[in-house]
Amino acid sequence: MRFETYGLIVGAALVLYVADSAGRRHLGSRQVLAACLLAIFAITLVPAQGPRQPQLRPGEASPVGDVANLVLFAPLGAVLFLRRRRPGRAVLAACALSVSIELLQRVIPGRTTSLDDVISNTLGALAGYLLARALWSRPG
Repeated sequence: MRFETYGLIVGAALVLYVADSAGRRHLGSRQVLAACLLAIFAITLVPAQGPRQPQLRPGEASPVGDVANLVLFAPLGAVLFLRRRRPGRAVLAACALSVSIELLQRVIPGRTTSLDDVISNTLGALAGYLLARALWSRPG
């Protein structure tokens, strides 16, 4: 399986996990946040087989990889909403995490530093935040 496939599978599982946990309120948001971060680190910071050259122009990355990054970071955005973070701070935190990951990938064999990844990760967290707000801010 390719990295993008793993990202989509784990990201989808995390989305379901966050939805289930928030709906039942049986897990604290701290545990769900830890699970999200662990999955993100496990997928993005392990050595891989690939080019090590930076991709610093938007549009250079694979569309499948962009979707995988959106899905992978969406649960993080949802958890930040559940932890009552303001939208600006949530997006800034996701962006800072993504930039940190991309910088670390410069020294990890087979990983590619990509501006597209930062953009899609941040947008994924924003989408997760907005989706969580739409789902859990409704009265009744």
